[in-house]
Amino acid sequence: MASNALGFQFVDGNIVNETSKSWDILYLAIDLHDKNGVVKPKEGPDPIIRAHDPSASAGIAVKDLGIGTTVKLRYQEEAKADNDTFSATFKFADGRYPVHYKTALTTPVADTTLKYHDDALAITFSLQRTEIDFILQNNSNDPIKVDWNLVSFVWGTSQGVIHKGIRLADKQAVKPPSMIPPRAKIEDLIVPVENVQLVAGDWVTHPLFVDGPASLTFVGQEFSIFMPLDIGGTTTNYTFTFRIMGVD
Repeated sequence: MASNALGFQFVDGNIVNETSKSWDILYLAIDLHDKNGVVKPKEGPDPIIRAHDPSASAGIAVKDLGIGTTVKLRYQEEAKADNDTFSATFKFADGRYPVHYKTALTTPVADTTLKYHDDALAITFSLQRTEIDFILQNNSNDPIKVDWNLVSFVWGTSQGVIHKGIRLADKQAVKPPSMIPPRAKIEDLIVPVENVQLVAGDWVTHPLFVDGPASLTFVGQEFSIFMPLDIGGTTTNYTFTFRIMGVD
């Protein structure tokens, strides 16, 4: 560590990933001190770092840090500090690594393969990063109508959904129904409308679940899909509830 006459503080070294995770991005908070106490650089840490560690003097972000990878660290920022006693302490603030969520269907039946069937239909779900895919098989001799304006995604609060063929920009528009003839099936998907946002002029779909260490807080939580189905003119309300059993 050293400083020049202009008051720029430098921290050089290596970051070694000794965890079992391959990090898409890693945020490290930095506490800077000298004999007079906390050193505050001219420019503070990233808002994400500050949100997790409000007392941090500074911070850095490292992208694509694979298991066992070593990357060079160089922090430089203008600050007033005593050079002889200047020190830096690094702390984990936040980060993201790919996470696989293990889920199970709890209602209408308990099933770890995310499948349900009755005399009228069979449905199989598959959770993806930004959507819930499903195959709905009509087992009856009557048509099944899915009114997408009534389908909702529920996680504490209820929200509408979009499905295959709907433009992201039309997330709040009235949606035509899907018809499934007798003994036929459809393959479709569900995206909660609140996960679709306009960002810097582009419509984007945010992930269903968080990555990284924060994913551990989701274990044990439940969410559901409310799907009223018109079967031969009679509406049956189906609620498919999922529980997050674990993450890896």
